[in-house]
This record gives sequence, C-alpha cells and structure tokens, in this order.
Amino acid sequence: MAENFQELMLLTAETDPAKPLPPPRAARQQLKKLVWETVPKWVEKFGTGYKKLELGYNFLKQVPIHEWMRHAAPVLVLTDSNHA
Repeated sequence: MAENFQELMLLTAETDPAKPLPPPRAARQQLKKLVWETVPKWVEKFGTGYKKLELGYNFLKQVPIHEWMRHAAPVLVLTDSNHA
C-alpha cells in the first residue's frame, strides 16, 4: 500500500480534480470520508516504518485540496501533536 500511496489516493480520495470518482455521489462521499478517517490512523500506526506513507501523507497536508483539508483538519491536529 505504501509503495502505491499516490495511486491509492487518486482512486479513493479524488486528489486529482481531472480524475473525479465515478457516481453515485453518496458512495463517492462515503469512500472519501473513509479515506479521510483511515489514512491519518495508518500514518500514526505505521508511518515510521513506511517512509513513503509518511512522506505521501505529509505532502497531502501541504497540498491545497479543499476537500482533504476540510475533512482531515481535526485529525491532523492530533497526529501532528503526537509526532512533535
């Protein structure tokens, strides 16, 4: 999973506006919500052992993706304070 993190985000989190997830909208929103909740937990638990996972997640935190930041912001605060 860590080796293909960018592809995973493209296929589940809609990180590329040019490649939107297919309908139905409700399923798309559920999938994205699951990603927003799961990825920070993976990084917290496995990030130190999988540098690509940690780097990819840190990159996503820097990218101005409105959806990502809106959903992930409360979790990012907890994750950042745990790694400080």
